[in-house]
Amino acid sequence: MTDLFAHKDDRRTAAIYNVAHHIAAGTINRKVLNAEASALFGGTNAEGRWTQRDSFELLEQAVTRHALTLPRPADTAAIPSLSELVNALPTQTVRSEDQIR
Repeated sequence: MTDLFAHKDDRRTAAIYNVAHHIAAGTINRKVLNAEASALFGGTNAEGRWTQRDSFELLEQAVTRHALTLPRPADTAAIPSLSELVNALPTQTVRSEDQIR
């Protein structure tokens, strides 16, 4: 597994902001996430440059970045919109052989 933080900070930050932009626009999907991971790590998953776990870490950081832009709800009224956001994200269902074992 590659260390997401081993890359130049500007590339990592750009990838996080790009994915966060797609989250905000409602255009996030696995294809977009994989493209951003490939750009960040300098190659594809098939080339062994990154794993799906790496892309999930990128997604989680982008969700955090996006969440920081949202207004702070004073009550539970924001729960439905946050649930919609979570449901729109690519699922983290890919498992490695080690995880399956």
